[in-house]
This record gives sequence, C-alpha cells and structure tokens, in this order.
Amino acid sequence: RCTGGGTVLLGPGCFIYSLFLRITAEQHLAGIEATTREILNRISGTLNRLRPELNVEVRGISDLTVEGHKFSGNSQRWLTTTLLHHGTILYDFDLDRIPRYLTSPEREPEYRSQRDHLEFVTNYDISPTLLRDSLIETWQAIEPEPELPLERVQQLVQEKYETEHWNLRR
Repeated sequence: RCTGGGTVLLGPGCFIYSLFLRITAEQHLAGIEATTREILNRISGTLNRLRPELNVEVRGISDLTVEGHKFSGNSQRWLTTTLLHHGTILYDFDLDRIPRYLTSPEREPEYRSQRDHLEFVTNYDISPTLLRDSLIETWQAIEPEPELPLERVQQLVQEKYETEHWNLRR
C-alpha cells in the first residue's frame, strides 16, 4: 500500500473501502492524525446510528473498536490537494485466519496491551449491503462504480500479490 500502516489480511467477511477527499486548508493545518480522527469520527457516528448498542469508538491513531476490540484499520496518503483514506471493516471474517497468516506487529497501539490477535480483534456484526449503503450515504458517494479490469487484476494477483516475495517481505 502506498499509505503505510501495518500488514492487512483480506478475505471473505472483510469490507474494504476507499475515500478520495479534497484536503481543505484547515485539514492541512490540523495534520494527518487530526484529519484521520475526523474521518473516523464520521464513520463511527454512522456505525453507532446503525448499532447503538455496540458503542463504536476511535482508538489508537486509526482504529475503530467495540469494547476495546479492533474491527477496522485505516490509513492515508496525502497528495497536494487530495487525500486517499482507505480501510477495512471486519464484519464476518474468519478471525482464526489472522494468527495463522500474520505474526505479531512490530508496533502496536497502547490500547492493544500486548494482546494476541484473537484477544484483540473482533467482527462488527452487520450485513455488508447495509454497511456499503450507509457509507455511501455518509460520504454522499454518488459516482458510478468503475468497471473492474478483471483480467489485469488476475494477472497482478498471479505475478505479484501471490508471491512469497510480496507477502513475506518484512
């Protein structure tokens, strides 16, 4: 990823989203961390309206949590006038896959308290359709979805993203 952050394990039950947003003068002055918090507060507000009993909170620099358990990680890349913010939301992910494929992170947020993956991560129980529709509404994302170049995606998967060099380079 061009946005930094830790390792990400993707698979069924993991919702992936990207936002391309104009950077305002206020955001330039506030910086990346404050802008990340602003974006995540907006997303957590949406999730708390959908499932108020879960009390989603922003923790660490870029995590969304329920009762101290992470279900969403996020990162950003700033260009001159635009930022890319993207993240994942685990909604029905096979959590047992995490320790199988990932080692413990080199850096961790204080609130993790050295918990292993299975003690630290959880799913946010929501239908992916409701999640998608709610985020579209929250961000007023009304542009049509682009057509995916599936042949090129498959080629990149085979040539790059499935290789040991790519996946085990740290």
